[in-house]
Amino acid sequence: MIFEKINISYFESEQIKTVQFNPTAFYKHQLFSCLFSKKENRLRLIITPEKPFVLKDVSLTFSKVFHPKEKIFSNGYQTWTESKEFGIEDKMPGLRSSTFALNKKFKLPFYGDYFFKNYPNKKGQLHSYTYTYFKTEGNYELWGSLAENSGFTIFNIDTQNEEVVIHKDCENLSLENEFLAFDLFHQTGEANDIWENYFSASNLSAPTAQPMSGWTSWYHYYTKINEKIILENLAAFHKRKTPIDIFQIDDGYQTSVGDWHPNKKFEGKMKSITTAIHDAGYKAGLWYAPFVCEENSSIYKKHPEWILKYDDGKMVIAGYSLDWSGNFYVLDFENFKVRNHI
Repeated sequence: MIFEKINISYFESEQIKTVQFNPTAFYKHQLFSCLFSKKENRLRLIITPEKPFVLKDVSLTFSKVFHPKEKIFSNGYQTWTESKEFGIEDKMPGLRSSTFALNKKFKLPFYGDYFFKNYPNKKGQLHSYTYTYFKTEGNYELWGSLAENSGFTIFNIDTQNEEVVIHKDCENLSLENEFLAFDLFHQTGEANDIWENYFSASNLSAPTAQPMSGWTSWYHYYTKINEKIILENLAAFHKRKTPIDIFQIDDGYQTSVGDWHPNKKFEGKMKSITTAIHDAGYKAGLWYAPFVCEENSSIYKKHPEWILKYDDGKMVIAGYSLDWSGNFYVLDFENFKVRNHI
């Protein structure tokens, strides 16, 4: 792996200017200086402004030869995007253009990165957040960021052109002091070794919990659940001795999203259902979303001051669901009463 170029884009007089240079230990520009260092498994890029300026983008580019059977891991933006291994000719599909007409009603831009990250839907054009790995016959090459406080590190991978571009999500970041643009961990080897070293470099302990499996009512019933449905499924799992760890009641048991009390279908029945789950040999799971509320909730109606607001006073909408009376809203985590309620 040899880095070929560093790109730094910035705003000047309402125009975007770009500087491109070869990776060297020190680079001097009229607006900033750069320190680029490589030591063992760490690569760092530090930008020091000569005077205040506003960044547009910072990226590192290197070439990589991909093997025909190589797998590339993509770490999704969050739970509404996929995290999976791709082949070198796989495509990463975004939301189809035919869904755009539904954006306003269903607030689709609130989900995933589909509306601010380019999805070209072309062979081998992939991206990954914070970390990625390349796998060939059991050998791993791991790239992981150790500096996400100032913005996401995004790996843009193009297998057809044999190129990897690492971006820092820093648009409109005003620089007045030294800025650690990249602190990257890079290692090849066996999976256990590289993950242990990445965790160590991140000052994190390697996970000790064993993998768990379970059943949840959501993916078959959505919100249309009741005591009979839950117990019938529990009996079926128990009869077949299905080896799962957790049996979970999902959305549909509560009075509303934000008010986490059993509704009429489950009122006075949660304790007996929990006992039945334990008697079947499973751990009882219960879904809830503590950081949002829907319009039918008592929080929305009685405590509008608990909801996060923009500077103009409008409530911050988290999304839209037909099952949740329409819009649902973000609670203000910095409000002591909200934290106490949660």
